[in-house]
Amino acid sequence: MATAAAADTARDQAWRGVNNYLTAMLAHPDEEKRTLARMFKDEFDKYGDPTNLSQTEESGVLHNLLQDTRSYASHLTEPIYLDAWLNDLNAKEEAFLEAVAARNRSEASRAARIGQVKETRTAAETAYRTLVDTVNALALLNGDADYADFIDHVNAMIDRQKQVIKTRATNHAKKKEDEKPGELS
Repeated sequence: MATAAAADTARDQAWRGVNNYLTAMLAHPDEEKRTLARMFKDEFDKYGDPTNLSQTEESGVLHNLLQDTRSYASHLTEPIYLDAWLNDLNAKEEAFLEAVAARNRSEASRAARIGQVKETRTAAETAYRTLVDTVNALALLNGDADYADFIDHVNAMIDRQKQVIKTRATNHAKKKEDEKPGELS
């Protein structure tokens, strides 16, 4: 599956190719072919160069351009061999649209995973708070002695996890610092 950027570049090249072809066909020695080329070149000129527009605007222009050029009967496109060019441009536009759809699906999936992580973290924090409140209540009712080993064990695990998080944060900050370009002396 092509990336949207690569597919956009491919459709830009396809549009430039057919536009250049039509421009060259305007100098064809056969008058009928020149006339047909002029008719199609006028369609291209009507829409202008879409390759410098935003991707969405470009898709809209190409959709309209392809629809307009396809409205001509094939006996008008065949003498100047335009079908192959239009088919290529259409295929490149469809590939771009599929790449954008795939990118959107991927981003939506990522957003859903982020939401799941947040939900899981919230549930874990709630469970931890419930555990702490329950143990503290039991210790208050029954005395600390029966729960001291459990409390010490849980506190040790919490301290260990805090250290892991602190180490990760330090390593992440160091990695970001290493990625910065060096300063001039």
